[in-house]
Amino acid sequence: MKHLASTTTGIGTADEPVRHVDLRNELSSDARLNYGTWTHDDAGLPCFDGHFKGAAAVERPFLHGISSGRLQALINRWGLVHLFTTEGGYTDLSANTFKGRSGLYLELETNGERHTLIHSGLTRPRAIRYGTGYALFCGVWHDGRGSALYVEQEFYTPPDRHSRMLARFHVRNVGGQPLNGRVIVRADVEPDRQSGPSPRVLRKAPGRVTWTGFHRGLGDYQLSAPSDFDACEPEGVSLLLAAPLSLPTQGTRTFTAQVGYGPTPLPPVITPEASREAWARRLSRLTFSDQEAWMRDEARWSAGQLYSHEAWDSSVGEHYINLGGYGWIGFGAREVPETALTVAAHDPDLALTCLRWTAKIQYASGDIPHCHAFRRPAAGETLSTGHKESDNEIWFVLACAEVVQTTGRLDFLDEQLPFWEGETALLWEHIRRAVEWIFTGIGVGAHGLIRIADGDWNDYLSFIGARGFGESMMNTGMACCALDRLLPLARVRDPEFAETCETRLTSLRAAAATGFDGHWFVRGYTDDGAPFGTCEENRLFLNAQSWCVLGGCGTLEMRESAMRAALEKCHSEIGLTLMSRPYPCPPPEYVSTCPIPPGEGENSGVWPQTVHWAVWALAELGWTDEALDVWRRMSLRNHSRLHPEVPYGIFNGPDCYSSHHAGEREGWTQVEMLERAKFPPMNPMVAWQAFSLARVNQSLSAKTEQPV
Repeated sequence: MKHLASTTTGIGTADEPVRHVDLRNELSSDARLNYGTWTHDDAGLPCFDGHFKGAAAVERPFLHGISSGRLQALINRWGLVHLFTTEGGYTDLSANTFKGRSGLYLELETNGERHTLIHSGLTRPRAIRYGTGYALFCGVWHDGRGSALYVEQEFYTPPDRHSRMLARFHVRNVGGQPLNGRVIVRADVEPDRQSGPSPRVLRKAPGRVTWTGFHRGLGDYQLSAPSDFDACEPEGVSLLLAAPLSLPTQGTRTFTAQVGYGPTPLPPVITPEASREAWARRLSRLTFSDQEAWMRDEARWSAGQLYSHEAWDSSVGEHYINLGGYGWIGFGAREVPETALTVAAHDPDLALTCLRWTAKIQYASGDIPHCHAFRRPAAGETLSTGHKESDNEIWFVLACAEVVQTTGRLDFLDEQLPFWEGETALLWEHIRRAVEWIFTGIGVGAHGLIRIADGDWNDYLSFIGARGFGESMMNTGMACCALDRLLPLARVRDPEFAETCETRLTSLRAAAATGFDGHWFVRGYTDDGAPFGTCEENRLFLNAQSWCVLGGCGTLEMRESAMRAALEKCHSEIGLTLMSRPYPCPPPEYVSTCPIPPGEGENSGVWPQTVHWAVWALAELGWTDEALDVWRRMSLRNHSRLHPEVPYGIFNGPDCYSSHHAGEREGWTQVEMLERAKFPPMNPMVAWQAFSLARVNQSLSAKTEQPV
């Protein structure tokens, strides 16, 4: 085994000086950042070597997510592992509470004392590497009496969708005397708080200890190590396995352990190298040969980070991509089809299972709830969200059409899938009912646009349509995009439905064109019928322009004018702002009740996903230079260079940044109203890079293929 301490591309030392690099002068793939260095691991995948120093970083955990597709882990810079699952609802397995410290870690017992070898407990923590599907820590432990141990520990989840996490531990005696004692593998387990304390019934075998029935519905909790490890008596909430350790000077021991749950024994161990190779194969379809090396790396890294949000929902029997952050518990529905769209080209199976998940939580009316609540209807009950949100169904229709056309999987439309209440129908029928809900459940307003209800994607606009009359240009552009992508499928299999869709599409596009205000599309209309986001108020909303371009609304001249205005008025060194000019705080009564400060969050902050929608729209126009410029400015690497002191948004981050409208808080994130810095990693920060770059590449190829 080749250890990082001996490799030429090793992760260095914490004392190594940091070289600051300015993106405006240099965009190299190995540039040092304030909090780390980008490099490549032995599988050729980009990885991040952390140097988490500085006053702003002291209390930040720098959380890194990994997932097997069934078991999730959030690992922090101190080496603590928080294990959880969304199977049957959000469930903590090791919550890092005062009762338990970590989901899997190492202890050393020597000279009658026990010492935790968690990274933060080492006397000389030296190095941290975060990669796709793993986190690796290296450091040295001293006892102050001449004994010293080099400790290397790697936590990893292969992309095999098993409910387990593995760890490889390597120790070497670097002290001046032999080291004798015991090495202990420990897993702190979160008991089932919902159904009351569970009696700790253990099964023991060489190299294995199992807590039977530890949690309702999840089977047994298991900890395994090599066969010479024996089970110890449990301590508090912990399971322990121990083995003798006798190391001469420079003597080593390496072993693999794993922890997980389920009714059957955990599967055979695989090595970290094999796990990384499996991740590399999964990402192998992402190449982007026409782009700069660092851009290719960021797209692959971001796609790999998105996989850390893959989860399992036993209530519908599907894998899906969770929003992450506050979404782990909330089970937001919108982001699942949204992110399915982004992975379809390189991981069609994951895209399809995300859409199945969405179809299975859809109500028979066609309505898709804002959040999946896990509650089945009582006898005779009709479930409805009351369409308080107005864009879930549009995302579902758009994603289904895009994914099927991208993958060529026409058979997917004929799958029989249940609605949440139990009725079963073809996926095509799920799509038909979603379309019908858009036009009759949500409805079209007096100006011909899709209504906004209590907010579309931008829930800050919660009072625009509070009385049910307000209209959304963003919803309308998205619906046009969705119907346009759906029509080729409908014409083949459902001509009557296709005719209805075509009529609706024509009507929506005409209504959107009427909402073109000289230079850009208005954002919509209030309950009182007044336009907002107009040229008169000098307030351009980015999403209305992007989606009107993607939806083919208005004339080509209108769409080009709208995107020129967006590039000029929403320009930011770290992307594009959500609005060209924030509302005051508090905002006008007809807009919202949320007093979000200017430049923060939805009030003209920078939202990565919305910026990448704009990149997509620019690519659709064939404006590839402008698209690549915006993509670069929105990149994680650019943000890290321009705002080197910000301790998040480096390798993942919150779902938005504060913009220049926030003054000295530019480049940070919203802290008032909702402290978004608590929630990274979240998938909107990493969901769209690969997708939008691929669309730019397609646009470049189309230009190249055009006859002279």
